[in-house]
Amino acid sequence: MHPHRILNIGILAHVDAGKTSLTERLLFDTGAIDTLGSVDAGTTRTDTGEIERQRGITVRSAVASFTHGVTQVNVIDTPGHADFVAEVDRALVALDAAVLVVSAVEGVQSHTRILMRILRETGLPTIIFVNKIDRHGARTDSLIAEIGEKLTPRAIAMATVRAPGTRSAQVVPETFGNNSFRDRVAEQLADVDDSILARVVDGPALSPVEVVEMLSEQIANARTYPLYFGSSRTGQGIAALVDGITGRLHAALQIMAEHDPLLHARQEPDGTSSILLYGEIQKEIIATTLANDFGIDSDFQVSEPICIERVTGNGEATEEMRFRAPSPSGFWATVGLRIEPAPPRSGVSFRRETELGALPRAFHTAIEESVYARLRNGPTGRAITDCIVTLARTGFAGPVTTAADFRGLVPIVLDRALDTAGTQLLEPYHSFEIDIPAETFTPVTAYLAGLAANIDTTTAGPHTWQLRGVIPARHIHAVQHQLADLTHGDGTWSSQPADYRPAN
Repeated sequence: MHPHRILNIGILAHVDAGKTSLTERLLFDTGAIDTLGSVDAGTTRTDTGEIERQRGITVRSAVASFTHGVTQVNVIDTPGHADFVAEVDRALVALDAAVLVVSAVEGVQSHTRILMRILRETGLPTIIFVNKIDRHGARTDSLIAEIGEKLTPRAIAMATVRAPGTRSAQVVPETFGNNSFRDRVAEQLADVDDSILARVVDGPALSPVEVVEMLSEQIANARTYPLYFGSSRTGQGIAALVDGITGRLHAALQIMAEHDPLLHARQEPDGTSSILLYGEIQKEIIATTLANDFGIDSDFQVSEPICIERVTGNGEATEEMRFRAPSPSGFWATVGLRIEPAPPRSGVSFRRETELGALPRAFHTAIEESVYARLRNGPTGRAITDCIVTLARTGFAGPVTTAADFRGLVPIVLDRALDTAGTQLLEPYHSFEIDIPAETFTPVTAYLAGLAANIDTTTAGPHTWQLRGVIPARHIHAVQHQLADLTHGDGTWSSQPADYRPAN
């Protein structure tokens, strides 16, 4: 996919807040680089000068790029030391937006306040990112209050954090389908917009779509500042930050999905958005809603049924680190996984045979999340279900190993186990009910049989037949059109999703 939107963003922070590490994580998690560099080791992509490598600080602004969906993001890593503020001023001229990094441990520091003042004066749209949520002493609630007091009272937290200050710290994004979050955002937006204040006080209540649009407008005008949390070390919260920088379509789809139980939207690892639909008319309604309510033009490709795979046998695979060397795939980690079938419609279960304390908690989290992520989008691109995955072996190399090593190795090992176990392709079926004129019984049933439909019951009336059964979802559209010809326009059809069955 070729990007057709370019966004220049600057990463700013007080020295040692994790600015360069965040840049490195953004590049790694979006696939721009294969391995994470280290500030301490002098291997980051943006600190290339000898002095920068020796001192572990950024002296000159440096540019690196990544692509997310249709957006190419050029990241300018600026100096964090107060002595180089002139270099920061020079970089701001080229920016479309900025990310101001604040340490969850040290909080708002002196140079952080200077940078925020410069950003306010230039009117540059700014995201505040609280880094190091996994470090001992990390704060969230008190830090939000500190940011409101020392940086800006108009920061809106876009997520919450579970277990801050621990290796298992986890970011939980807020959604606009949450009434309390939406109301809180609306109240903060009302502080700087009298028209919003009138709606909040007198009604009618703001819809989720309106809140998103008004928030986007205030962010673009540097009147409100979205606040994200995460860790450049573990990767927590990075996906939400990237979506905050580039995402508009996915946010719109999520709002629509929260109000339509038959619409399921998710963001893929490459930044694109996929939607699960149940009909062509729904596709047309979504396109119209995106255009009218969100100002987003959309062009849908031909719809295809979503097939899945079910595990049919047992498989096991292991890849280990070598002596003082990474594994054959290049990761500083050891992973052994076993996969076996589970009862139909039971979903995916993850178990451990290794002790929970054998690895740092962040590594366990990375392994489990990577297993579920790979099974949602397996080797063939289809979801894999009805299986039990057991973590049978683990290993890591002291300070060298990071969670990214496990995130990279787990899919490789799991694919090998799946190849041994084998899978069965399943396709979606719909249950149907048809009422047809009696004289069309033979041609209609023959036509349905040719489409691999199973007719479970037939009920005769004075002049009609009622047929009930199941049919592959891929034939629904054709049946709806052909039925009119077979019954001379007198047949009626209704169907709904049923289950998954072996593909024919």
